[in-house]
Amino acid sequence: MQAWYLGEAFFGALETVSQEFKRSRYHVGLGGGDCYSVNFIKDGMFYCPELDRRARPGDMIMRDEAEPLTFHAWAQVPGATCHTLGFIIPRRLVDALLA
Repeated sequence: MQAWYLGEAFFGALETVSQEFKRSRYHVGLGGGDCYSVNFIKDGMFYCPELDRRARPGDMIMRDEAEPLTFHAWAQVPGATCHTLGFIIPRRLVDALLA
């Protein structure tokens, strides 16, 4: 992962092997969850069973970090990686803009 701070926001590029990521209510409590994440899928496939949603290259995922969630990420080609570009934005900077 490469990451940069942009004032109060955070930008990062993540490249990883296939994996499962779980953010439980317990982990939300530890991490605060006071932000939103916006991820752009560059390579790989992502699936969220709770929402029954799939994301492919070119898709965008926006989620509330205060919600527990499971993501399955896998490479489209054996031996390849999953690659996302993402922003983490504090809730107070975004809430007034969301309906």
